[in-house]
Amino acid sequence: MPETALDTNVLLDVLLDDATHAAQSARALEEAAREGPLVIGPATLAELATVFARRSTDPANSLQAFLAESGIRATPMKEDDAVTAGTAYAAHLVKRARKSSCQTCAKTPMSCPSCGQSWRGRDRIATDFLILAHARTAGRLLTRDKGLKMKGVQILRP
Repeated sequence: MPETALDTNVLLDVLLDDATHAAQSARALEEAAREGPLVIGPATLAELATVFARRSTDPANSLQAFLAESGIRATPMKEDDAVTAGTAYAAHLVKRARKSSCQTCAKTPMSCPSCGQSWRGRDRIATDFLILAHARTAGRLLTRDKGLKMKGVQILRP
């Protein structure tokens, strides 16, 4: 029975009863659960904790109850997977910089479309890369993100 790692977006569709995606994501979660165990990594757990912290007076227990009721198991991230996430994100930043950086100084200018305030791009590891790299252990990831791909991970979409 294959494990399926879960991206936060699919879980939030169901938890927050998203008008556009809830039904489709719920069906995909049920199908994945019939095929094998459902798992989440530390990045997904942290993102879910953020939602429960905003909605509950006891977020830790509420989150644990949700996971238990859903049959979802939180699993640790391997050191190798964290390195893979960082390496993949670094490659992504290089690719992104080629498309949008200044040809003179190589910096990537960004500005708010509303107020015009500018800032530098993020330089931390993106959560999506951590979630994707964690999914290598399971071999499958259920996500709505269109651009995610990594060798050794089958991407499932609702």
